Amino acid sequence: YHPIDQQLVCLAHANNVRVILMSTDFSVRDLRNFTYRKQWLQIQLDTLHTYYLDGINMDFEDPIPATDPSTADLLTEWVALATKGIHYDFEKLYGKPDGINRRVSLDVAWSPNCIDVRCYDYAALAQACDFLIIMGYDIRSQVKNVSSCTAGPNAAIYSITQGIEAFLDLKIAS
Repeated sequence: YHPIDQQLVCLAHANNVRVILMSTDFSVRDLRNFTYRKQWLQIQLDTLHTYYLDGINMDFEDPIPATDPSTADLLTEWVALATKGIHYDFEKLYGKPDGINRRVSLDVAWSPNCIDVRCYDYAALAQACDFLIIMGYDIRSQVKNVSSCTAGPNAAIYSITQGIEAFLDLKIAS
């Protein structure tokens, strides 16, 4: 946990800059735990309220193999419910539809092609939240086969280009 500097949040807001909460404390084992999901969402909402934050970035990077589409569906369901909860909370607090006030984003691998066994339904995830953040940096992964670790660029332009083209092929609306 990193403390949030409220003066910095105020300065950002005074300069029309959104401040987004980075949330990394969610794992694949939690997808089936509805009690934990409810508690997790309440903690996020409490933090948004306390610090007047403008949204949340969900950083979920756990492996879900292609042979387990039901878990991938649970991830999509969870992201959709969290997004709806955060938007609904804004409407409840301020008495008006959320519109563009609070944003929910999800970090995704640099390619939708099961990178590091992250075989998610990326098109459905894009519909479930406000936007995806493609992690097109430091893509030199050693998750799959540590013994074949070799030197190379952190974010090779050819690989990034292929990944972005693969996302574009999914026809995800911008």
